This record gives sequence, C-alpha cells and structure tokens, in this order.
Amino acid sequence: MNLKQLKNFQLVAEELNYHQAAKRAHLSQPAMSHSIKALETDLAELLFDRSSRSVKLTPFGGGVLEHANRLLAEAQNFETGVKNLQLGVGGHLSIGMATTVAQNIGGRALSSFSKLHPKLSFEVAVFSSAHILNRLSDELDHFTICDAQTAAQREDISTQVWGHQRGSFFCRPDHPILDCDVPTFRLAHSYGLVSLNVTPSIKRKLEVQLGIDGTTEPLMRIASDDLKICKDICAATDYILIAELDNVQAEVGAGKFSRLNLDLEFSRDLCIAQKIGRELPKSATTMIEYLMHNRAWILDDESI
Repeated sequence: MNLKQLKNFQLVAEELNYHQAAKRAHLSQPAMSHSIKALETDLAELLFDRSSRSVKLTPFGGGVLEHANRLLAEAQNFETGVKNLQLGVGGHLSIGMATTVAQNIGGRALSSFSKLHPKLSFEVAVFSSAHILNRLSDELDHFTICDAQTAAQREDISTQVWGHQRGSFFCRPDHPILDCDVPTFRLAHSYGLVSLNVTPSIKRKLEVQLGIDGTTEPLMRIASDDLKICKDICAATDYILIAELDNVQAEVGAGKFSRLNLDLEFSRDLCIAQKIGRELPKSATTMIEYLMHNRAWILDDESI
C-alpha cells in the first residue's frame, strides 16, 4: 500500500466511475483497476461493490476513505511545507534581540518581514546582549541582533555590523536641571543616572568624562534590562535617563520627557550575530539578507 494507491482509491470513490477516475489520474482504465485491486489485496477487504453496473463503496471502503482523506491531506501539507522550507518562506524561526533593539527597532523589522512571509512563524527572545548571546551559543536562537562590541568578545560568534544607535540623556519636563543655562554631564550624574545595561566602551567613556573609576563612585544609580522600569523611575523622580534616541522619541514627542543638551553624546554599533559552524535554515538566511538590505529604513537612519 502506498500514497499513489490511496490517491487512486480516493479518485474512484469521488467519481464512482473507473473511467472518469482514470482520466483524472492520467492512467488507463485497466491500470486504475489494477491499482484498486492491489490495494484491496493488501487490505484483504473489498473497497467497492461491483455486483451491479454501478460502482459503490462498501461499508469497509467508506471507513478506509475517511482515513485516506486525512492521510492524503496531511501528505499534501507535508509536501507544501517542505517546498516552503526550501524556498525560505515557511517554517519557524527563533530570533534573539537585545532589549534596546526590541523596544522599537525589533517590532518594525519583524512586522515588515512577516508581512512578506506570512507562512513563517516566529519566537523572539528579548534579554541583554550578553544573555542573548548565551542563547545563541546554546543554539536556542537561529540568529541574534545585539550590541556589536559584546558579540565581538565571543570566539564562537560571527557578526555583521547592521547599524548603530545614538544615545542621549532625558528627564521629566519639570526637572530642576532644565533651569540651568548650560547643564553638564557631571550635574546630571549628581541627580543619579538610570539606564539599561550599557556596553563596556560606553560605560568607560562616561566614567572618563566624570573622572571616576566606577568602583568608589558608581556610574549608574539604577540599571535594568527593562526599559519601561527605567522610564517609569525617571518620570517620577529627579533621576536622569540614559537611553537610545529611538527608544524615547515617542515620549519626547508627547511631552513626557525632555532631552538634555549635555556636553556628551554617544552611540554604539549593532550587529547580526550567528553561531559559527551552525547551518541555518533558508528562512533564517532570507531574513538576515532582508534586514541587511533594508537596515537604513528599519533603523530610520539615512547615514547608513
């Protein structure tokens, strides 16, 4: 018994006519009859009642038809699914995103790509760059978008620079620092800094600017991987928020935060990271190519 025999049986059951079923299968009528008889031999039961001039399903044949319909439908789904996998338009992708990427850029990237490939399903893990790279090393995610400097420290990870995020300083609109004619970074630090976990290079740059070593005097008052927590704290206190521009621009536009024009700005590179030696499905490489090709639009940065 094979799928071809079951398909021929399904056709005869639909037509109740060997000649018409054979035409649909592009077979001769004797070949169709032989296929059905071979199936009946394998099952040791008759599928059709041929006692009269008409062709009718036997009770056993009716039961077999129900199973055959389900099996053939599943076989068609299997064939379609495999073709989609080969074309990179089907399957399931697990993607890792650093918190700062996911807050704004991630949604724009995923929504635009998923519209082009509606048969793909996604799982998106959001953590700090260090944590998300651990997941990549353990092959829990197909690829990751994260801080390039953190990824460069990993020997088992390859990277493609994707773009950069510019950071700045923000406070609530009625913060006393806004009354200063020329607010400085040192003054902002005296109120207490709140931020997502910053990269080592940015952390060191800020420490040098302040003239501290980060041990006797902490750079950050509060650090968290949850941007909403950071925003909520700074909206209710005199703490100063350090964040990427694209992650706070909505609140600035709505008047919930004010951007400080301090004597310091910073940026960091983002990358698409992969586990070295791991073969990715076609859908993953297709998405990476899409992200690289459309990075200026996704990052909303014309300088790329």
